[in-house]
Amino acid sequence: MKNVNFATMNTILTITGSDSAGGAGIQADIKTITSLGGKALSVVTTLTMQNTLGIQDYYDIPAEIVERQIDAVAEDITPFVFKIGLVRNIYTLEAVVRCISRYKPKWVLFSPVVYSSCDEVLMSDELIERIQRTLVPLCDALVVRERDSERFDAKRLIVADNSHGRCNELCSAIATMLCREMSFDDAVKKAKNVLPTGVNS
Repeated sequence: MKNVNFATMNTILTITGSDSAGGAGIQADIKTITSLGGKALSVVTTLTMQNTLGIQDYYDIPAEIVERQIDAVAEDITPFVFKIGLVRNIYTLEAVVRCISRYKPKWVLFSPVVYSSCDEVLMSDELIERIQRTLVPLCDALVVRERDSERFDAKRLIVADNSHGRCNELCSAIATMLCREMSFDDAVKKAKNVLPTGVNS
């Protein structure tokens, strides 16, 4: 079947985990992007079984399925921005890196999730090191929580507070503003202005 490209300026592909409590992850990304006028496309990397007390369990979607989800979307509706969140293993990381190289979105933003809001460890040191070597160089910016800011070195590092979902929210807002053809600095300023207080520079 011939590829039909429905690329639009306001399309954002969020690649991250599902938060069954709705405070972060895919659910929060879609809410933020949509409320700001963007079109949210989504790929799930991990299913979490969680509530406000913490994460009880995980199910990591097989990396092949993550890659096929990205392919299915990007071959049809070309995303203007890739917004990446929860990546919990090297196989999924490799799949995401391949897809960034394959589809070359205009912007790539990464909001790494090292710890949950209840202090569960979501990334091993080995994975963080691999992310720094393979994914971070492909990213235009990282949006990180204060507690994780020392773990990554990027050309643009935006720091948000440590509250649950704040990083996701800010990263999604920046992605949506970039779809309006703003400069990066203007997109960050505008994103902070449209969100509730609590985001740091």
